[in-house]
Amino acid sequence: MERFMAVSSSTIQCSTEEIVAKRTRDVIIDENGVKNLAKEVVDFMLSNQDSTILSTTFIRQLPGLYPSFFDIRSGDWLFLLHTLNFSLYIPKSTRQWTVNNYTGFWALCSAIKRAIDNNELVWHPNYYMNISQSEMEYIFRGDDPEITLPHLKERRIVLNYVGKTLKKKYKGMYNCKNIVKKNFFHIFCSIL
Repeated sequence: MERFMAVSSSTIQCSTEEIVAKRTRDVIIDENGVKNLAKEVVDFMLSNQDSTILSTTFIRQLPGLYPSFFDIRSGDWLFLLHTLNFSLYIPKSTRQWTVNNYTGFWALCSAIKRAIDNNELVWHPNYYMNISQSEMEYIFRGDDPEITLPHLKERRIVLNYVGKTLKKKYKGMYNCKNIVKKNFFHIFCSIL
């Protein structure tokens, strides 16, 4: 079964998750609840943007895997990271994809950081709009060469699509951030 398919030129869908959500009786997604939670998170972040609480909790506790606040590439880096942050769960009973002994999201962070440290332009839309499968395999190689990042082919398709959209609509990420005044939620909505 194809787990990832381009439905149209403007819509990308992960069908496995949608099928599970539609067919199961034990799992439901309360869309209003998701919207309310997203609003609470945004409100919290906006009301605390000048506070150290956002820089000393959660993600920032693993220094070195996330971009520095002062890194000029940080917006592009985070955009790339969160574009690829889907379907990383692997059941514990199977061999895990790891990078520097991290699994899941942190392995993804570690792979991207490793590429950036090696001067790969992986964070730049002009690079990832044409990234090849072999480049993806190299950048997201795991500690065990036999285990690859889940849905690697689908992630490349997403990156190609997002990179081309950023280039076409905004002439690249940096210009995109200026146009929408650093409102990344608006950027995501405009791409989809």
